[in-house]
Parts: sequence; C-alpha cells; structure tokens
Amino acid sequence: MKTLGQIAYEAYCGVRQWKSFDGKPLPRWREMAIEIQAAWDVAGCAVAFRNGEKLGTDQGTEAPRPQSETLPYVLKFAERMEAKLEKNRHKGGRENWLGHHPYSLLARLKQEVAELEEALGNQSFDNITDEAADVANFAMMIADQAQQALNRYSQQP
Repeated sequence: MKTLGQIAYEAYCGVRQWKSFDGKPLPRWREMAIEIQAAWDVAGCAVAFRNGEKLGTDQGTEAPRPQSETLPYVLKFAERMEAKLEKNRHKGGRENWLGHHPYSLLARLKQEVAELEEALGNQSFDNITDEAADVANFAMMIADQAQQALNRYSQQP
C-alpha cells in the first residue's frame, strides 16, 4: 500500500517526467533515503489533514506540525499499522476489538511480542516491522478500550 507521501512524490515526478529542476533523473521511491521518504510522508499527511481527507477532519483544520523530528517516523509507522489492520479487516474492525475483554487483547499482544522477538532473533528484517505493527495495534486496541471507558465514566453525573 502506498503512503500519501509516495503518492504525492510519484505524482510530482510524473508531472516533471522524472526529471529534477536541473534535468537530472529523479530516483524511484524505494531508492530514496528514509529521511526523504519521511519528509514526503509528512507533507502528504499535512495536505490530507488540511483538506479534511482520509483523516476525517473539517476544512480549515490546522495541519500537523512537521517540525517534530520524530513525527515522520511515527506517521510512517502508523501507516504500517493501518495497513496491517486493513489486511485483517475481514476478521472485524473496531467493533470486534471493542467486544473483546482487555485481558484477551493483552494475551494476543504478548503472542505478537513473542513473534516480534522471533523475527528479531532470525534477523528477518522485512518481518520485524510487520510484527512491531501487530504489537502496536494490539496496544492501540487496549488503549482504545480504556479511552472508551474514560469517555463513559466522564459523562456520568
């Protein structure tokens, strides 16, 4: 799945016929340094956020502040998390995880940690990021349940 940054970069390259301002060839997405990809990802997310697209915001909402040195990496990882959730959407989305007991989600998180540890031990670098996203997704599901509980209790008189 392409990130917003990759979509923007490739659209730019297409308009420029894959040539830079001085006529040199522009690299393909996978050939660029991770820092450059991350910068494009921040720009793509900022445009989507500003225009209320994909992120479900209203028009005119202030864009995220890309001056954070860690934000590009957080956004890139969040896109990996979402890709993993999308791949497993057939198992049920948010309503499904809200219906599980938090300790059942914690047990799954621990299973994913074991899979991450195995991937690290095998130096299976392409698998490490996927397993890390699985761990993060189960942690997010638990956090989402906690936030739901906080919202319910804060609305009680």
